[in-house]
Amino acid sequence: MKKICCTIFLVLIIFPAFSQTQEALLIKKAKAFYAWYNSKSNKMPNFNLYKGKNAKFEPPYYIDWNTVNKYFAYIKNNVPWLGETFIKNEKEFFKTCDEYFKKYPDDEIPYGFDYERIVGGQVGIEEAVEIYLPKTGKWKAVIQGNIAYVYCIYKTIDYETDKPKEAKSITEFRKENGVFKIAKTIGMTEIEEIDPVEVKEG
Repeated sequence: MKKICCTIFLVLIIFPAFSQTQEALLIKKAKAFYAWYNSKSNKMPNFNLYKGKNAKFEPPYYIDWNTVNKYFAYIKNNVPWLGETFIKNEKEFFKTCDEYFKKYPDDEIPYGFDYERIVGGQVGIEEAVEIYLPKTGKWKAVIQGNIAYVYCIYKTIDYETDKPKEAKSITEFRKENGVFKIAKTIGMTEIEEIDPVEVKEG
């Protein structure tokens, strides 16, 4: 009986510590990825994932799948934070864009490409990082089995009321072969308005 009690006691001590370590590692991974993206994005190959009918990129548009495959190959070989689920999500997104292009061939604004896909917004990457991942933000991670979410929680201004409010940037992770990899970046979760855990500051 004493042995069983000791075992349970050790589990109660070790598991929370392990969980906290896992959460800290996820936050570290998220921060490392966005720091890398912010510093290296202008040095990455220029993947023109969609094209137009001529050199001016005029509509109708279409997804260039050969370039998309090169983009995915680049990610697999050079961006260790992103996983296969990220690539799967991107592939589905590009399919949706391609279908939209075919349905609305005269639209001048290329659907899905009028904002920054990775960090969100319609400003430059560096500015977007400053807005959505501010240095004053508080980072939290929540692990739910093979899925995890990393939050950067910060204060911003509500444009409708002009009052301060809490905002969140969310990075979704999926466990692949025992390792958590980014499945959706803050730009992707922003568009989808994902907030599965309702984490709050404090």
